[in-house]
Amino acid sequence: MANRIRPVLMEIISNNQSAFFPGRFISDNILIAHEVLYFMNSNKRGKNTSMAIKLDMSKAYDRVERKFLEYVMHKLGFSSTWIDWTMSLVSSVSYSSLLNGAPKVFVRPTRGIRQWDPLSPYLFLLCAKGLLALLRRARETKAL
Repeated sequence: MANRIRPVLMEIISNNQSAFFPGRFISDNILIAHEVLYFMNSNKRGKNTSMAIKLDMSKAYDRVERKFLEYVMHKLGFSSTWIDWTMSLVSSVSYSSLLNGAPKVFVRPTRGIRQWDPLSPYLFLLCAKGLLALLRRARETKAL
């Protein structure tokens, strides 16, 4: 599935996205963030205001709401079959605790996507695209 979604994402995800794509480096974001903050700090005059949001992505995989992922995939035009396959993959996760060396307690998380799964970075990119769309809509409606 990861190999099949990769070419589609190249069409969907903006050129500004720098992680998880060949030839793009997440470290480029450090330079961009520095330049943006420098610009914002040096242009404090006038009616134009700016805002920067820092998101802690360290636990983002664990916080992804599956309904949001499903909604974003639907809005981006993925087929219902593909969405069903993806959601069944995402929802099939379970964790267990070992008691005396044997698994005893099984827990099914209600949100999050698997880390280390080849598909997860691409699903995360879809969620980031959805968040960006929500932020743009808030800016356009002056909610931000």
